[in-house]
Amino acid sequence: MILAIEGIWGTIASIIVVAGVLGSIIFINYAAGKKDIIKNTLKRHNYRRDTL
Repeated sequence: MILAIEGIWGTIASIIVVAGVLGSIIFINYAAGKKDIIKNTLKRHNYRRDTL
């Protein structure tokens, strides 16, 4: 019984760890993507100002 419970908890713990790692990778990529979008919009504003 104890071994079975430990096995279940071990599985749950590993799932949580994997989910956390994937979540952090996705979050980092999302944050980096947002930064690029902000950079591009700033570039566009500067370009528009230069043309005017």
